[in-house]
Amino acid sequence: MTVLNRSEQPMATLDPDMGRLVHEAMDGLGIRTVNSAEVTKVLTGPDGRVRAVATDAEEYPADVVVLGTGVEPETSLAREAGLPLGSYGGLLTDLGMRVRGHENVWAGGDCVEVLDLVSGRMRHVALGTHANKQGQVIGSNVGGDYATFPGMVGTAVSKVCDLEIARTGLREKEAREVGLRFVTVTIESTSRAGYYPGPRR
Repeated sequence: MTVLNRSEQPMATLDPDMGRLVHEAMDGLGIRTVNSAEVTKVLTGPDGRVRAVATDAEEYPADVVVLGTGVEPETSLAREAGLPLGSYGGLLTDLGMRVRGHENVWAGGDCVEVLDLVSGRMRHVALGTHANKQGQVIGSNVGGDYATFPGMVGTAVSKVCDLEIARTGLREKEAREVGLRFVTVTIESTSRAGYYPGPRR
């Protein structure tokens, strides 16, 4: 298996040293990872089936191609309706997930931007955990109760077979962009409590 990655490392949501760990784990599984490689064409044979993908530099034989093209908010209807959108194209809401300036319009999930509580900036973060919480907030508020979604701190946990990797806060690059002094800490530990069977480092 070959993974062509447009970024300089797998999982650009991680700092480079963490991305290297993911790369090494993929290598250990026999997955060839080619970084800084942008696919320009999907090539087919005479029968119309895929035979390869191409970058500017090379062709890679393929029987099956899976594309991961990223996520962005689908807010064209909101734009046409004149609702407020942020710099990422996501809807802007108040803490109760009500669209700013619109009393009876609510939004949550992948179509909204949320406050990053560390940087103080709005971001588009397409995660089901946030969408679930936002949906609960909307349901509570529409039903006459009171709930808020104050923002997020950038926590994410991923697993590549046996490698479990987590992060929270800002990446170093993001901290520099907002002018923060920062300390980064990497902790290596077992994947579960020592008394539980099968802990791995």
